[in-house]
Amino acid sequence: MGSPSSSSLDALCPHCGHNVPPAVRCRRCGMRLKGRRRRFRWLQGSMIVLLVGLICIQIVARNRKPPLIKISDIKPLMNFSAVRIRGTLESDARRLSSGSTVYMVNDDTGTLAVFSNYASDTSLPRAGDRITVSGNLSVGAGNNIRLQMRSTDRVVVETAQLENAYASEVALADITADSPGGRMQVRGRVSRVWIPPAESKAPHRIVLTDRSGSLDVVHWLPEPPIIRAGDIVEVDGIVQVYKGQVQLKLLHSGDMSVLD
Repeated sequence: MGSPSSSSLDALCPHCGHNVPPAVRCRRCGMRLKGRRRRFRWLQGSMIVLLVGLICIQIVARNRKPPLIKISDIKPLMNFSAVRIRGTLESDARRLSSGSTVYMVNDDTGTLAVFSNYASDTSLPRAGDRITVSGNLSVGAGNNIRLQMRSTDRVVVETAQLENAYASEVALADITADSPGGRMQVRGRVSRVWIPPAESKAPHRIVLTDRSGSLDVVHWLPEPPIIRAGDIVEVDGIVQVYKGQVQLKLLHSGDMSVLD
């Protein structure tokens, strides 16, 4: 009878010289098979290196800043994407009854609602403050897009320091309907610039803010002053009331100047 053929997977025992099935020890003499042990150690070491590499990749991805993009470039297909935006608050940040905080951010290309579920001990930024914030995009019903902050994200605020060098003698909240037709000079930070559609008779509208509140500046000038959200401006205009709302009418482009 012929001897049974040995498998290519068998190991040669260096002590007794027999081919033995894959094992840590020889089944005939009990000696440890060093080759098999080295192969097992190599596999174990490779798995450890792979695990450490995956952890490092995750840490780098989490700490890396998301790309800074324009709000107008955000599309529904970017759902769950991590992005960063920079703009001006159209209104005071506020806490909702659910405990979340909402920020309405405008960057001249559009407006985006930013939500945070994490409480902050610091005071919330006000309308006109410029902020930078990152998070993950969330697309809801009707392609409604918003930005959801993560626990590792924070809001970086460039506070409107109007109470210092740029503060005016007249606070925006002090301008009331009691003095229509009067000329007034104020200073504030531009939180929004609204341009009417072509052929519309509606005025251009510029929303100014300071620590006291906000005020609309309107005009029908053929060559509007060149300003953008976040600018601190000085305006000389006429107080008027439209549908119960106090406004400041700009008569000449030269009556509005950028201070910063």
